[in-house]
Amino acid sequence: MKISRAGRLIGLVAALMVLVSIPGVVLAEDGAEAIDITVAPATLNLSYQGDWVTVHTDLAYRDELEDDFTWCLNGVAATYIYADSCGDLVAKFDVGAIADVVEPGDVEMTLTGENGTVAYVGSDVVRVISVTAAKNGN
Repeated sequence: MKISRAGRLIGLVAALMVLVSIPGVVLAEDGAEAIDITVAPATLNLSYQGDWVTVHTDLAYRDELEDDFTWCLNGVAATYIYADSCGDLVAKFDVGAIADVVEPGDVEMTLTGENGTVAYVGSDVVRVISVTAAKNGN
């Protein structure tokens, strides 16, 4: 049985309506699924750079999220992806690479993850400062 172009379009629209109506699935403006994220540290000091900027998500970890997806924070690729103790996806980013793409002030940090057919996006605001600690006795 051959399905007409109109029939395929109706089927696609129906499938999208089902996806949008699934509780907990929110699509961002670009069609990506919106996720909640928390970026740590909440204050990033450009003068004292630790090792990592860590992003905690509310997205349940699955192997394909690590193996098949590209994860970026403000355009910087993730170094590590793993599950936290709650089973949610966590991404770690090199702090020096993140420091290269931000300036002092309140900065929106946006995590994106995609595999060509599915995309996730979430944002958090962090405070970026550049403060050198004073030495004692000087």
